[in-house]
Amino acid sequence: MFQTTNWHLQPAEGILMPSLRKYSSLAAINRNTTRTEAMNEFKTEYYFSKPGIILSFIFIFIVLFTLTFSAYFLSLAENKIPLFICLIILILFLTTFPSFYIRVKYFLKKKPALILTKDEFIDNINFQKFKWTDFKNITLSSVTITPYQVNYIALSLINPQKHIKSITNPYKRYTAKISEKYFQGAFSIQPNIIKCDNRELLETLINYYKMAN
Repeated sequence: MFQTTNWHLQPAEGILMPSLRKYSSLAAINRNTTRTEAMNEFKTEYYFSKPGIILSFIFIFIVLFTLTFSAYFLSLAENKIPLFICLIILILFLTTFPSFYIRVKYFLKKKPALILTKDEFIDNINFQKFKWTDFKNITLSSVTITPYQVNYIALSLINPQKHIKSITNPYKRYTAKISEKYFQGAFSIQPNIIKCDNRELLETLINYYKMAN
């Protein structure tokens, strides 16, 4: 007797029946509630890439070897001030090891590097979390390290000083200050450490940012 179409009951094949359109408002509420719940649950995840982890390990090894080698020869030459500076840099660099270890653990356990929800940006690369309304701008930038050009996504905050003061690691706090001053944001994401296309990641970040603002 009845056909169900778009939450309305329609009379079948010309049989006259009382209108049931008054029930459509309840159906609309149900649809909107379901849609809102779906948006709340909606998220995008990006994972660590194997080549990115390997390149990070090689970079850390090269820097560690260079600093240790330099400190050893400076000690032989008894250049105390350069040796002291080299040792300070080496100690500060060693403080980044726990972060790298956690990234490797996330990679092995297949945990996401980035989690994007409609309200939050969760960054497991730099171990921090922001609301989309905290951002001022998101751009694709690059820096030239002859002969290579390194691309990165710069995330500029509305209140970068508040973020920088909250960083407890002195080495990371210093790099955040340099990044904010010279590289268009208090922190950045190197897309090569994530399994994704640079442009795709940038577009996704901007879409979430616009949706929240």
